[in-house]
Amino acid sequence: MNKKDLVKYVIVGIILLIIIGVVILLLGNNKEDVKLNINSVSDNYVVDNSTVMSLYNRYNSEKGLLFNLIGSNTFSDYYGYFYSKDKITYSDLDNVIKNTILINDSDYKTGEYNDENNCYYMTKDNFGVIYNKLYGKDDYNLNFDDSYPVEVRVEEDNICISDGEFGGSYNKLIDTYMVNAVEEYNYISIYEVVAFIKIEDGYLYYYKDYDMKNLVYKIELSKNLDRSFINNANIVSNVLVEYQDKFDLYEYTYVKGVDSYYLESIEK
Repeated sequence: MNKKDLVKYVIVGIILLIIIGVVILLLGNNKEDVKLNINSVSDNYVVDNSTVMSLYNRYNSEKGLLFNLIGSNTFSDYYGYFYSKDKITYSDLDNVIKNTILINDSDYKTGEYNDENNCYYMTKDNFGVIYNKLYGKDDYNLNFDDSYPVEVRVEEDNICISDGEFGGSYNKLIDTYMVNAVEEYNYISIYEVVAFIKIEDGYLYYYKDYDMKNLVYKIELSKNLDRSFINNANIVSNVLVEYQDKFDLYEYTYVKGVDSYYLESIEK
């Protein structure tokens, strides 16, 4: 055997070893997937920082009224609004988004309840104070139309927020998983993995993109499926936890103001 043939055999041997190693690795990963209890859920990530968690919960699309507005397609015009572009800034948020976040975050049900109108009162002045605290601006608008996920009526000095949310069917959902948060100088960045879910033909289809073109996983919508991740910001589907590297990561950036942190952008 000459020297050239020997080198050739050595190279072929190395390539075969690499291929065998890759195959073994893939088989190992497949075994781990089989053990995954896809019908169960996990707790969402939590950091020991009350400011970070308050900001995360304020803008989470699965929480309270935001589930009906953004976290599902109950109101189709706003489904997945935060993730509909590669970057959303504060100036992109319309009155429906900003006012819904305010009402959702204000704990309005601790206010005075009106039995006749079945709603909770919040004074216009108090609404303005909370708006300035959340956004650092005074550009609020009190024109409430039927785009809102809760009925709001404007009276002389008050706004009256209905006791209960608008119902409605949906076949699209958002599932979110907070993976990290960083506080640096006057900024806080919160990182979140997002899955876009379609309910169709008895299955949940998990997509990585807003347009639902890149399928990551599908799971049968069986009776024993733990659905507690739906409209619950504190619970996340194990599909999203296990395959988080296959879904897109979004960064929420907040800038420090006088008394609070204000949303600057949401970016993929």
